Amino acid sequence: LLADVSHELRSPMTRLQIALGLIEKSAEQGLSLEKHLHRCEHEIAQLDSMITNVLSLSRMENTFQQAHFENINVKLLLQTAIADAQYLAINNKITINANITENCDIPIDKSLILSALNNVLINAIKHSEQQSSITVTVLKQGKSLFIAVSDCGTGVPDDKLALLFKPFYRVSTARDRETGGTGLGLAIAKQAIDIHQGKISAENNHSGGLTITIELPLDNIYDT
Repeated sequence: LLADVSHELRSPMTRLQIALGLIEKSAEQGLSLEKHLHRCEHEIAQLDSMITNVLSLSRMENTFQQAHFENINVKLLLQTAIADAQYLAINNKITINANITENCDIPIDKSLILSALNNVLINAIKHSEQQSSITVTVLKQGKSLFIAVSDCGTGVPDDKLALLFKPFYRVSTARDRETGGTGLGLAIAKQAIDIHQGKISAENNHSGGLTITIELPLDNIYDT
């Protein structure tokens, strides 16, 4: 992970150094600095996001003994996550549809599961086409609760699906550079789900796009 972090930090740092050099050169020639200042702002935001995510991932790797479990209503939790994500989705004219029929309490660490849901939803938003939709579906089956987030993006090659949850893995480096992706969101989501002894997986939809499914155990669940 440290090797990956070092490699990933190098790119925005290099672009930031280049932008600062261009600012210095443009200032000497009396040219506009706005374009280069915007680039600096963008790269600093990227660095901040990456460092924040790395710290979050590191904390989760050491949270197994510190997670605080309490009975949380699944429907209310998902409504909160969807409401937060909709603020980002609206910029791309993306609608998030919720198909939540299950209304039960489940013992979870609320902040960790919210983090997982937020990262999965943000990933779906970033890789969906404008004016498309994302669907969140909840299903209780056997001893598990399944939460599926389906987008209408381009999907992922089948042989790359398992790699989506690896830190810093990106199917398209160029596209993630445009959307501001750091390749850590789904890795953070996986760590949060692992803490709950659950599972997270990805599969391509027959109609196009990708579905990320979270499976949580229903031990000590209480119907409401």
